[in-house]
Amino acid sequence: MWTAHNSLPHEPISRWQQRAFYGALAKLVAVVVHLSQATQEEFYRVHGSRFGRARHAVIRHGLYEAVGAAGHSPPADSDQPLVLANVGQLRPYKRLVELVARFPLQPSRLRLVIAGAAVDAAYSEKLMRAVTGSSSVELRAGWLAEEEIAQVVLGSDALISADPDLGNSGMLLLGLSYGRRVIAMATPGVVELRETVGDEWVFSYGELDDPDLWDNLEVWLRKKPLNAPNLTEFAWSVVGEQHRQLFETAVNRH
Repeated sequence: MWTAHNSLPHEPISRWQQRAFYGALAKLVAVVVHLSQATQEEFYRVHGSRFGRARHAVIRHGLYEAVGAAGHSPPADSDQPLVLANVGQLRPYKRLVELVARFPLQPSRLRLVIAGAAVDAAYSEKLMRAVTGSSSVELRAGWLAEEEIAQVVLGSDALISADPDLGNSGMLLLGLSYGRRVIAMATPGVVELRETVGDEWVFSYGELDDPDLWDNLEVWLRKKPLNAPNLTEFAWSVVGEQHRQLFETAVNRH
């Protein structure tokens, strides 16, 4: 069984590497789990019939166990800046340098915290140069313990992604698990998440250089959600039972 978080690796690989790796994998895999309908459709577009012999199913990414006090995210006081956070590995595909470059230079309104360890020293240095001199952006580069991740998330009003190809995101589920709203580009996967969870909890945008993006985002964040996020499909009681049934079917089939 393979849970296909991505259809292809985040960092580019050559065509022959793709054919060799996924060709070998297809011979081993009897079941492919997709984390959303959108990424299942993307998987079919990318791989065609390569995994045609396998059984396919959509099972959501389970929620994270919150460490510390979670709950609905209250909007920041109108006199206080809104804090956005990006938590996780610092990698080029996430477009963090681009996010910093387009982030408003108005710390009285919006602040950005980027926290995590870089997998590449050159990229870490590039990101540090981008942040240098900014009063709106804080970079916390380095490995974070679970409690430190919780502190960053709970200290924010929302988590933000700048990944233009976002399909499934552990970071967005992390934010929702802690009762924080999430912001990401309007990819099919993000649109599906917004429709599932509720548009009070997921803000999807077109491009980082949209001149109205930050104003629209601030208005959205200052409004208190009227409803709790609909996370029923992401509960482990549901996700676990779906996996159990899938395992049982796969074993009986073989």
